[in-house]
Amino acid sequence: MSYLQCSQVISAEPSWVREQLRSLSTWKRLLLPDVEMEVLSGPPLLKKGDEFQVELTRFGLAQNFRFLVEDVSLEKMSYRQLDGIFKNWFHRILLEPHGPSSTLVTDRVDYSLPLGVLGHLANDLYFREDLQRILQERLERWEQSLSAQ
Repeated sequence: MSYLQCSQVISAEPSWVREQLRSLSTWKRLLLPDVEMEVLSGPPLLKKGDEFQVELTRFGLAQNFRFLVEDVSLEKMSYRQLDGIFKNWFHRILLEPHGPSSTLVTDRVDYSLPLGVLGHLANDLYFREDLQRILQERLERWEQSLSAQ
């Protein structure tokens, strides 16, 4: 299993950041332009035990995913893939107060690709770096959008 981690200080309090993360419309907005996301099913605001299904499109290729939210609290949110292209996918988002009105957001993704040795090779040659960039840029876009307000 592989993992990656990235962090960014967001100019908002942890409670506000958590509420934004509970909304799939926030996810959709922050993933653009790298990944297009269409919500196929899910509640307006995610909570522990909710399942949601999305279609993610990258490089013109669409793939459906179904996820289970495992935790939503002031300190973290986590979800895991139930169906999709990954052999395993677990995403944990940690929220830590950072000064009077900022939050350190840390993404940690534990994942494995299918296809055995070919999956490991694809991960080493391309996938890990691309996913790291997508997640980091998503956090940076979020902070930039708040700074511009």
